[in-house]
Amino acid sequence: MDSTQPPLATIQNSLTFRLSRLQSRLNTQAAEILKQHADITLTQWRCLSTVLQYGAQTQNDIMKLTFLDKAQINRAIKTLANDGFASLEDSQDDNRKKHIIILPKGQRLFETITPIMSQRQKDLLHSLGKDEMEQFYKIIDQIHLNLDHNFFPTLAPNRDVK
Repeated sequence: MDSTQPPLATIQNSLTFRLSRLQSRLNTQAAEILKQHADITLTQWRCLSTVLQYGAQTQNDIMKLTFLDKAQINRAIKTLANDGFASLEDSQDDNRKKHIIILPKGQRLFETITPIMSQRQKDLLHSLGKDEMEQFYKIIDQIHLNLDHNFFPTLAPNRDVK
């Protein structure tokens, strides 16, 4: 083990545990803000934001871009459509697929909520400098690469573990 890494003596030293706790707190706070200011869910916000950033998308496209659960995306898209924020249009390539299109009402919602969510991000990161943020994002990107390349040579099956 690299001597610069703390030993995994407690769950609190586990990267996945610490990230999970952070994600849970961030999601809870974001959900509360979205409920208070827009009466939408966090998943609806992420779907809306994704479609506005990347253009018309299918549910599978959104799933691949966000790593959200397909059932959550399905419910969020149906609610956005029922509430008049989005519409579903048949794909030209495959009639079984629907593209999510953001309607003017959804665009207005996005424009109303984006400054609030942007300020939240600024508030969360205010104590970090530019160099720290660059390093933080670089570390996250490297962990993603490690996951993408299954770079885990120490995870060979151990038949002695019961």
